[in-house]
Formats: sequence, structure tokens, C-alpha cells
Amino acid sequence: MSMVSCDVILAAGGSGTRFGGAVNKVLAELRGVPVLRYSLDLFGTHPAVRRVIIPCRPADREAVAALADAWKNAHADASAPEILLTDGGATRQASVYNALLLCCEPLVLIHDGARPFATAAMIDACLDALRTWPAVSTGVVSKDTVKLVNEAGVVLQTPDRAMTRLIQTPQGFRREELLAAHERFREIPVTDDCSLMELAGCPVRIVDGSYENIKITTPDDLRR
Repeated sequence: MSMVSCDVILAAGGSGTRFGGAVNKVLAELRGVPVLRYSLDLFGTHPAVRRVIIPCRPADREAVAALADAWKNAHADASAPEILLTDGGATRQASVYNALLLCCEPLVLIHDGARPFATAAMIDACLDALRTWPAVSTGVVSKDTVKLVNEAGVVLQTPDRAMTRLIQTPQGFRREELLAAHERFREIPVTDDCSLMELAGCPVRIVDGSYENIKITTPDDLRR
């Protein structure tokens, strides 16, 4: 099976209000290494990746640029992908859109920069699914019972746990279709890019993530 190629967006522009403190969580250290560096190491060394685009806040741009430069200096060979920075928007959705405008490959993977424990197997699974499906996400079966509630907290429904997935990243897309969905539904707030594809009527395939693939949200997560 021939190797496909893709661009990668590492979302790093969030304010991290739940994380607290003055440091962006993607720049906080986990086991002595900035959280974002884990994703650079993973995607930057995958043979399918041609470029990595990082949308970030202006306040973080200098630090993110220094991190990216250090990574490039450590991987100064012809196979290393291009790394580009762009301005983050007011929302994750806007940040991803800004980064999409810099993508060139037909396929794009989007990953939360605050998820340091993704794996090459997840990248491979996403790219393999994109041979057939227009959108794909990693996810895991919920270990807990999930209930849907109304605004008052009253239970409306208890879905079959086996049919639910806790959604993670990386997520993968055909670039032109995702770009069109972003432009069509830019006024509708969503928390992940698969939701935009769902709004556009596109099927989304879920592939296996990992319970270890957590998103760094609070300082306690750095103590893993």
C-alpha cells in the first residue's frame, strides 16, 4: 500500500483558562519537556507528514517559535517537515481555519497541542481511514455510563455505552472538504472539526484512540 502524505495542524492557541497560571499549557513542562514538543517529535518524524502548521497566540509566538527552531535544529535533514507558525484566532475553530489556509497537501491531520501521548499508530489509522472516508477521529469507548440531560440537569436519555465514544485527536480530513465546511459554518461554534463535517452531512469514521491519550487541562495532568 503506497504511503499517503499530509499536512498537520497542531492547535496551540488556546487560553487554557482551566489550566491557570501565566504559562500556556502547551509550553508547560511535562517530565522536563514542553508539552508541545511531544507532538512535534511524533508528527515531525512521521514519514507521511510534509509540513506542520502551529496556530498560536501572539503572546506565545516567540516561545513557540523558539521551540520550533530548537526542534528543526535537532532534525536538520531532508526528510524533516517544514514547520510554519500562524496567528491563532479568537477560538480554536478560527485558529484551525487560519492554519488550514497554509496547508497544501490533499489530506490534513489536526491534533491538540496539549495531547502529548498520541502515537504513530493513531496517525496511521487516521490516514488509512481517509482512503475511504472524508473525515476520521480517534476515540475511545466510555468507561462510565453516559447520560444526556436537559438544562435543569434532569436525565433525558441513557445511550448504550457501547455505542458512545469519547472523542480525541488526531482527527483527519480531506483538506478541501474541511475548508469548505469551515467557511460554510463559521458562525456556528463547535468544539472539534468533525462537528463541522457532520453539519455538512459528511460521515465521520472513528478509529481507536487510547485512554492514555489525555488532553492536558489542569496542572494535575502534568504529574502523570
